[in-house]
Amino acid sequence: MYATGTIGVRTAKALKVSRKRSVDGVTGLHPSRLTLPTVIFPKPHFTTTCGTTELNMRAKRPLIALFCAGAVALLAQDVARPRPVRSQTSVSPLSATDVPVLTVCQVLTNPSAYKGKSLIVVGRYGSWMEGAALEGICDSTPRSIWLGYDESRELSPPSDVPDYLQHKARVIAKLPEEERVGVDVVIGCYHSGLWAAIFGRFETDDSHSIDHRTGERIGFGHMAGWRTQLVYPGAGFWCLAPPDKREAILREMADRDARTRVAIWRNLKSLLQGSAGPAFFEASVKGRIIQAVQGVVISADPKEHARVIEVSVLDTLTPEARLVLDKPLNKTLVPGMKIQFDGVAIAFSAEPYRIIFDVTQASLNFALEKR
Repeated sequence: MYATGTIGVRTAKALKVSRKRSVDGVTGLHPSRLTLPTVIFPKPHFTTTCGTTELNMRAKRPLIALFCAGAVALLAQDVARPRPVRSQTSVSPLSATDVPVLTVCQVLTNPSAYKGKSLIVVGRYGSWMEGAALEGICDSTPRSIWLGYDESRELSPPSDVPDYLQHKARVIAKLPEEERVGVDVVIGCYHSGLWAAIFGRFETDDSHSIDHRTGERIGFGHMAGWRTQLVYPGAGFWCLAPPDKREAILREMADRDARTRVAIWRNLKSLLQGSAGPAFFEASVKGRIIQAVQGVVISADPKEHARVIEVSVLDTLTPEARLVLDKPLNKTLVPGMKIQFDGVAIAFSAEPYRIIFDVTQASLNFALEKR
């Protein structure tokens, strides 16, 4: 028996993200204003790996709620990454003179001069389990700025992100001369080891309290070990990819997206098939939008001008999602055809496992190649 119900005020609004790919040297996502649903699957270029420390949300990226590790986890970004707020981010036509462009070393030469100011800082992006930093070699000495902030005690990142194209020449000029040729920008790639240009508000620990155990001022980041940090919105992270690595980076991001979708769907399935599945569905899933679910078409009813589509998510044989369309589909579907959809979950059954979605034709995306 399906747990059924109508959709009313609980129906979430869709996350709207405009894609801008490889236009004048810029590739990636430009998030627009977001109304947060409870359940969203990442769009392409949003990278997560459920069940590991690699829960990195890309582009943006905006706040995203995931089913992960057996629970609904509301994430602003990877728990092991900086935590930019993206829900109030917009791209602003700030002129090339509005925002200073500096290297890590230039900023750290006189940090008090830049405290509280919005900057574009260029350096090597480094990330690990505990977090991330922007790094530079300053007079043969490695130095770095922590990336991210403690949301409980600090202001959100600046909301108006400058247009990279207006700052491109100055950003590229901050790279070593031998690494400037053919550099492309991938927004939200978060690829450790690459050069990055990050727009955000620079902060120092001058106003922090003293740790009575060490006698030193409490810093930022992991183990409070950084004297400075850059608080940045997701759209302000520009990965500076050399031409020989750009395509590999984009493929890696796409692969992570695919693994993430599968991992999230498996966790959702496990939750719904458990003893508390019906209650969980009613409280946390029903009436919510699940976005960018990918799978293959199993069948369509009727075969011409379908109103109902059965979709397999985890394999190519077992239907796990039933899409109820808002109007007949003016397209012939072939079993094995790839499909992506955004849908409002309205019902489910544990055995056989299946979630029923209300789906608009506008949210469907087909690819004709078979898996």
